[in-house]
Amino acid sequence: MSKKKLTKAVFAEILQLIAEGNPLRSLCDRNERFPAWRTFLQYCRDNEDAYEQYRKARIDQTETLRDYLLELTQRPLPTDKQFANAEVQRRKLEADVINRMIGSAQNRGLRDKVEDKPEQPTSLTIKWGDDGSTEVTADVPDNGLSSASDPQHSAREKLH
Repeated sequence: MSKKKLTKAVFAEILQLIAEGNPLRSLCDRNERFPAWRTFLQYCRDNEDAYEQYRKARIDQTETLRDYLLELTQRPLPTDKQFANAEVQRRKLEADVINRMIGSAQNRGLRDKVEDKPEQPTSLTIKWGDDGSTEVTADVPDNGLSSASDPQHSAREKLH
C-alpha cells in the first residue's frame, strides 16, 4: 500500500499525535495513512497557517514531555542494585535528551510569547587619567552579558 496524500483530517491527526508527545518521523514512517514526514514538513514550510498549527503542536509536545520527565523521575527503581544503577543511567540519558529538545523547541514558553521582563539598569563607570580623576558614569540596560558577575573577569580588570 502506498502513502496517502496529506489531507486536512490527516494533518490534524498528526498534529494531535505530536502534541501528545509522539515524534513526527516515527508517526509518518509507521502509519501507511500518513504521508512521508518530509512531505508533512514541506507542507508546513509552504503554508503559513499550517506552520503556525505545527508550531503550536510542538509547544504542546514540550509540555507533554515535561510531564513525562516528572513521571520518569517518580517511577520506582528495580530492587537489584546493578539493574537500579543501569536504570538510573538510562533515565538520566533520556531526560538529558528530552531536556535539550524542550529547550530548543520551546524557547518562548507555552503562550509562544516573549515574557515581559522589566529592564534593570546597570551602572557603567569609566575612569581615565593617572589618578582616575576623570570619570563618566552611565546607566545601561542589562543585556545579560555583564562581566560583573564573573569574578575572574573583574580581577583581570583591576590588574590592568
